[in-house]
Amino acid sequence: MTIEGDFNTLFLADILQLLCNHGKTGVLKASHGEHEVKTFIKNGCIICVMGSKESTRLGNILVNNGIITQEQLESSLELAGERMKPLGKILIQEKLVDEKTLNRSIDRQAEDIILDMLLWEAGSFIYNDYDLDIEDLIIPRLNIMKILMQATRRIDEMSVLVKQISDDRMRFNISAKTEEKEALKLDDIERRILEFIDQGMTVREVIDTSGVNEFHCYKAYYALISSGLIEHRKTEPTRFEEEEHKYYPVIKLYSDILNTVYEQARPALG
Repeated sequence: MTIEGDFNTLFLADILQLLCNHGKTGVLKASHGEHEVKTFIKNGCIICVMGSKESTRLGNILVNNGIITQEQLESSLELAGERMKPLGKILIQEKLVDEKTLNRSIDRQAEDIILDMLLWEAGSFIYNDYDLDIEDLIIPRLNIMKILMQATRRIDEMSVLVKQISDDRMRFNISAKTEEKEALKLDDIERRILEFIDQGMTVREVIDTSGVNEFHCYKAYYALISSGLIEHRKTEPTRFEEEEHKYYPVIKLYSDILNTVYEQARPALG
């Protein structure tokens, strides 16, 4: 069976629920701009989720959370390629991560990718029945109904968050209150976001670089704005914008003259 088409917000939630309720086995691929997510389903259970964003890859999540180092990740990826085994299996075999920690990370990874996907406003999807081999996979333990309820709540929350951050090209400055950040007890994500903001990055650059998913990144921004630790940077006009403003009266004058000439000449032109 093949199902494909375009979607709007939360339509993918209905598709996922339908596939799981009917015990389907196959792959659902959803695309939104340059981003893509593949959800692998076996007998109605989600067994693997893969996102195209580098920040959603298991290895990067483990590095960003301080569970393994970048060097350990690179050597493990080499071994995974040589032994034709998933990264998770290699990390356990090499005793770099215990099974409980790895399972928790995989569960969180799959959940975050799906929740992020369900926040997409529009895109395209295709589902194909496909017999999946799950011999070496570490299966995430996901409750699809719980995820769908979380997605609904996140959409409601995002409508509030985007009022503070209306454009992901916005930049923020660290305010004078930064010295008070210890007293405010910032969490790890808020501290990480604050470091990237201090480098002058746009909101989109912070999302793409920090390894924090879009929803949690917006929540961190909202908390930092509300606490007064960051403030929207008032950008100076570019040289081009200044020149454009300077010559606007002259341009308008010539435009008015040309319009007048055209109106007078139009009867003759027929």
